[in-house]
Amino acid sequence: MLQFGGLEAFITGVLDEFKVFRKHREVFVACLLSVCFLTSLATTTYGGKYLVQFLDKFAAPISILFIVFLEAVAVSWFYGEYDLSQASEI
Repeated sequence: MLQFGGLEAFITGVLDEFKVFRKHREVFVACLLSVCFLTSLATTTYGGKYLVQFLDKFAAPISILFIVFLEAVAVSWFYGEYDLSQASEI
C-alpha cells in the first residue's frame, strides 16, 4: 500500500485539513494503520498473488492518470487559465 513517507504525508494533510483529528492523532493513526493492515491482509491469502498482479496491472496506471489530472488542475488554478494559455502558445 503506502510506504512510510507517503503515509506520513497523508496523515499530515488530513490533520491539517480537519482540526478535530489533531486532538486524537494517535487514535486516527491507529485506525488508519488498522485499515492499511486489513486491506493488505488480502494479499497473504492463496489469491493474493493474483490480487497483487491485478493491482500492478490496473491500479498503477489509473492512479498516475489521476495524479497528472490533479496536477494539471492545480497548475491552471494557481497560474490562471488565461496566463496558462498565453504561456503555452507557440
